[in-house]
Amino acid sequence: MSTYQYGKITEVSLKIIVNFKEISNSFFLGQIKEELETWTEDDKMFIETNGAKSVLKCIKENGCVVVTGSSGTGKSSLMRHVALRMQEEGYVILPVTNPEKIIKWYNPSKKILFVVDDFCGTYTINPMKLESWKNLMEKIKTLIEKKPVKLIMSCRLQVFKDEKMKSLSFDQSCECNLLSEDKHLSETEKQSIAELYLKTNASKIKVIL
Repeated sequence: MSTYQYGKITEVSLKIIVNFKEISNSFFLGQIKEELETWTEDDKMFIETNGAKSVLKCIKENGCVVVTGSSGTGKSSLMRHVALRMQEEGYVILPVTNPEKIIKWYNPSKKILFVVDDFCGTYTINPMKLESWKNLMEKIKTLIEKKPVKLIMSCRLQVFKDEKMKSLSFDQSCECNLLSEDKHLSETEKQSIAELYLKTNASKIKVIL
């Protein structure tokens, strides 16, 4: 094969790679757009709670926040609500499923909020996910420290409190526990949520609860 032929093949290969990346990026961004549209629609049913206000304040003041709580405490919906509020303040919202995507989509010239649901496993720790976070945590911390990148994640309390999670060396101030005294749902908030979802009046709800 001549140098000229090799050069032409290399050029074609590079074009294919570039086009593939463009298609992949376009597909990824299209998926995100659809996901955020779903979040926005679901958020119409979200009741602003003390927990949501607290988490919003925390992510504004810190680069990384982990929303913890037991199953059914509304971690995901609250986290998405907070993300949409941050979008109003100029942040690009990028839902991701692994730390590699954070490295890949990091852009120092843009205000980005990465959102990760059940970042280390749903019911128990996922060893592969934990290893990925361990390998990239220091690099991600460095990116967050540079600003304006932020990271908000959700995690079930029993997973977050697992001894193995200590290897990720999270600052305790990063955690927003939805079961804590200042963030758990008040009776008034529970009633407001019930009224919205059950479409009934307060007196009937009290009987149900």
